[in-house]
Amino acid sequence: MPKTIISVDFDGVLHSYASGWQGPREARDPPFPGAMEWLRDMLAMGYRLEIFSSRSSMEGGIPTMIDWVNRHAKLITGRNDWTPELIYPTVKPPAKVILDDRAMYFTGKWPTPAEIDAFQPWYKKDAQR
Repeated sequence: MPKTIISVDFDGVLHSYASGWQGPREARDPPFPGAMEWLRDMLAMGYRLEIFSSRSSMEGGIPTMIDWVNRHAKLITGRNDWTPELIYPTVKPPAKVILDDRAMYFTGKWPTPAEIDAFQPWYKKDAQR
């Protein structure tokens, strides 16, 4: 039976993105709390995790994500390389679930321009509280 695919956005989901966009070859911030443990646990349960980002199609983007994940995963597992277990596609994967900080859930009702203009990723909503 094929593994269930979960597409996980990199910036703002795994990578805390506190510094904002610094280019496809820069990922300076720590993981969002619990991110590496979640990756570890989901892999252990047999899910297929595909890390996808707007940087995926940019020069240096995938190597930057791979290096960042491996560096932070080592702190959790002691293993240097998670690369064989994670997939880094260059196009949107056919996932059952997509975890993304910049997505609107489609409910069958098209969002209005005002709803689109008012949309904010989770980390900006928290800053306003």
